[in-house]
Amino acid sequence: MIQMKNDNPAQAHTSSSPSGFASLSRPVLALGLGGLIPFVAGALWVWVARETAGAQTALTIQHAYAACILSFIGALHWAGASQGASDTRQAFGTLAAPTWRLVWGVMPSLWAWLAWVVPAQPSRGFWLAAGLLAALAFDWATASRWGWSRGFLYLRTLLTAVASISLLASTLMTRTV
Repeated sequence: MIQMKNDNPAQAHTSSSPSGFASLSRPVLALGLGGLIPFVAGALWVWVARETAGAQTALTIQHAYAACILSFIGALHWAGASQGASDTRQAFGTLAAPTWRLVWGVMPSLWAWLAWVVPAQPSRGFWLAAGLLAALAFDWATASRWGWSRGFLYLRTLLTAVASISLLASTLMTRTV
C-alpha cells in the first residue's frame, strides 16, 4: 500500500519499513505499470504509422492521456493535504501547510491544460514530459515534508521516466517526418 503519511514526516523516506517496490501492494504496482500502456503503445503506434495520418491520431491520444495523468498527479496532493497535515505544518512551516499543498495540487492540471492549448501538437509532448518531470522533482524535494514513502517515490520515478521517454520519442518521431 502507498504510505502517504508517516508518523514522523522528517523520516518518511528513511523509515524502517521495507523500501523500494517491495513496500507497495500488488494492485498499486499493477495499476501503476498498467498505466504505462497508453504511453508506450502511443509511441509504438507513432513509430509504426509515422508516415500516415495515424501517427497524428496516436500523438493526440497519447497527449490526452498524459494530460489526464498530470491532473491525477496533482490530485495526490489534495488527498495528502486532507490527511491531517497540522503536525507537518508545525514541524516544517508554511511549505508543508495544507493550503500550500492544495495550491501545488492544481499546478499539474494547469500545466497540462496549458500544454494542450498553447503549443502546436508536435511540441505538446515536450511540454507534457516537462510537467511530469517537474511534478516528480517536486515530490522528491518535498518527500520528507509530505510523507511519500520511498517505494512510492521509486514507482513514481519509474513511471515518470517511461512516460516521459515515450512522449519525447513520439514527439521526436513526428518532427522528423
